[in-house]
Amino acid sequence: MGHGDPDFATRLFSALPGAAFVIDGVGTIRYATEPAAALVGLAVADLTGRSVLDFVDDQTAWAYAAAVAMATDYPSTSMGPLRVTFIGDHGTRSADLWATNHLDDPAIEGIVCLLTEETAAVGLGEAIESVAVGSDLATVTARVTRAMRGQPVSAHAAVVRRGDDGFTVIADGGFTVVADDAPKPATDLAGGDPPSDDPDHRIITAPAGDLLPGRSPRLPAALFADDRPWRDAVTTGIRVLHATLDDLRPDVQAAARAAGFAALWVEPVRPLGEQPADAALVLWRSRPGPPSPNQLNSIHQAAGILTVAVTLDARGSSVVPSIPSIPSIPPRPSLPDATTAAP
Repeated sequence: MGHGDPDFATRLFSALPGAAFVIDGVGTIRYATEPAAALVGLAVADLTGRSVLDFVDDQTAWAYAAAVAMATDYPSTSMGPLRVTFIGDHGTRSADLWATNHLDDPAIEGIVCLLTEETAAVGLGEAIESVAVGSDLATVTARVTRAMRGQPVSAHAAVVRRGDDGFTVIADGGFTVVADDAPKPATDLAGGDPPSDDPDHRIITAPAGDLLPGRSPRLPAALFADDRPWRDAVTTGIRVLHATLDDLRPDVQAAARAAGFAALWVEPVRPLGEQPADAALVLWRSRPGPPSPNQLNSIHQAAGILTVAVTLDARGSSVVPSIPSIPSIPPRPSLPDATTAAP
């Protein structure tokens, strides 16, 4: 395993799919990898010894507080993912935090933390919460499309719904963008190329005046010029996959390639009950190929959340229907005592 190599720990941590660092019981950074230091624009030596709270957005500082509290209350326990916003060298970025308590390990004596690209699981959890508190359809669909950007799906998503005049885009996850006069992130969470060079985490530049605060631009309208992919999915109730875009209408295919996409997946959304599907989750991917089992799992969860949200919207209700109670089972008759058996 190479334990005799003094750089073994550094090489091992750097091989993880994210930015790794170790904090002590009060949140002081005891060890950090080069990717972790690069995220905040510091050298490893300058990052070590600082408090992790110096680099955490105030609204998500609780996640690190939870990690520290976990160390005291739950030794040898892992937690995550938790969505956090950290303050990097080029502004704030969202990521998912994973933490494992190794304070009792004399070789580590700390809480091992890993920041990864956002995961779909956390975003879908937020979408479920929206359904549970009675949020409207727009809020739920917006959170679902936002979640689909996360790993492992890594797609630019939209939700379309069939009406009397055809299909309408009711939610659009848009692109990840920065203004053309803003600094670009220096590295991704794994320490590789900048996100703008990663087709699944692209950053699209746009004139500063064209961006609304906190909003991403919509997916190009030309991508929705032909409704056959989602019409087929809704009509048949079967997932439609265009793993290479070759079967799309030429103008849509050209628009998709110009936007940097290489595949289209469409998942039908069927209301609860026996009604036919009337909506679909549309996923534009920057890499060709069909979905993996891991990706399908997230897509199925997203479709399930949308099913509930669309059903409630169609009923004009924001209350999740209660599950009918199971009738109680009558008590089982007692058996006669063996000592009093009939003669």
